Amino acid sequence: MTNEQDRARRPVEILLDYALPALVMAQDVLTTLMPRMDKMSPLREELRGWHYLVGTLLFALAVTRLWRWKRGLPPLPTPGLPPRARAWAMGLVLATYICLSLTPLLGVFVVWSHGTGLHFGPLPALPAPIGENRDLWLFTGYFHSASGTSLLVLKMAVLLSAVYFLFRHGKGLFAAFPRGFGLYALLSMGSALFALSTFKSYDRGPVVVAEYLAVAAILWGLGALVRRRRAGRPPAEGYKGRIPAAIAAALLVGVGLYGPHALFRVSPFASGHVVQAEKGATSRSEAPVVVTLPPETDFERQVRAETFKWCVFCHTMNKGGAHGTGPNLYAVFGQRMAAAPNFPYGASLAARGRNGEVWTDEALAAFLSDPDTFAPGTAMVVSSGNITDPERLKALITILKRETGSAAP
Repeated sequence: MTNEQDRARRPVEILLDYALPALVMAQDVLTTLMPRMDKMSPLREELRGWHYLVGTLLFALAVTRLWRWKRGLPPLPTPGLPPRARAWAMGLVLATYICLSLTPLLGVFVVWSHGTGLHFGPLPALPAPIGENRDLWLFTGYFHSASGTSLLVLKMAVLLSAVYFLFRHGKGLFAAFPRGFGLYALLSMGSALFALSTFKSYDRGPVVVAEYLAVAAILWGLGALVRRRRAGRPPAEGYKGRIPAAIAAALLVGVGLYGPHALFRVSPFASGHVVQAEKGATSRSEAPVVVTLPPETDFERQVRAETFKWCVFCHTMNKGGAHGTGPNLYAVFGQRMAAAPNFPYGASLAARGRNGEVWTDEALAAFLSDPDTFAPGTAMVVSSGNITDPERLKALITILKRETGSAAP
């Protein structure tokens, strides 16, 4: 028995190998559920605590892996790949563990800079050692999200590389990468596809995941023929091409770091035209414009569940609520545009505000149906896609009035 075979049988190696897919899947489930729940829901806060706990365990796992790697104990690779292919596979593994170590660390500062304490599962919350700091929150929040995007890009690279290895070298996802790592990539990509396909409802999610797994099974079946033809070939040794592999993996991470800006136009730095006000002020000083609204309909409840839930991902609606990546929207209806204090607005929206334009039903409908046309250069993105259906727009604006203080008692 070789030293590598002996090490592979040790309980600590087995635990480290399979802890990765187990913890990542638990975190994927939590991060899929949390944004889809009411921000004030006690269950959401409970899930947030478990999210912090699992994130801490992932941080500990990643740091342990990197520390052992530095001591000459990397995740055990599988034989049978040429040196350059092995170097590329291990480069993807290393980049993944680096991102996994940074993501939870950044997440801690996101929470603390929002003036919120950390609580791990059912344990009491630990108070924040720093006060609320929007600049730090923006910076760490951006890169916390960006490192998650980098992990998504790396998973895609792992899966595509596995397909290439399968047909070129006869070694697929589970044979070309260290034990447990292929399982992590396969399952976590499935959960990412589920999350991306269920922005409006969960109906499409199971179908997308089933199609993804079916494609994987077909490729695996075709790969069985390749493995037979390549059976008996001696395993390759060495890691030629480490530096090019490291550079390519770093470029993939860089693509992921740019992802949140490319997809949602967010930035790690605050910039724009700011309505100066007392420090900490977030809400308009004017009283809400109160209007009488009809009783809530079933369709309105549907729009609230499918579309409006993404509005609160970036905005707060209550008086004094902190700015998110978007401004606090309390009393927005009937008020001057770009007027929430201490929030940086884009030039075109700020110009509309200086010209005295206010948020009417028509203006809100035009903005939500096509933000880029209404305010060129705006950072506003409708997460679920521009809303062009008139009935859905009307329902969404009605919900916005209810939530921002404009609904008559």
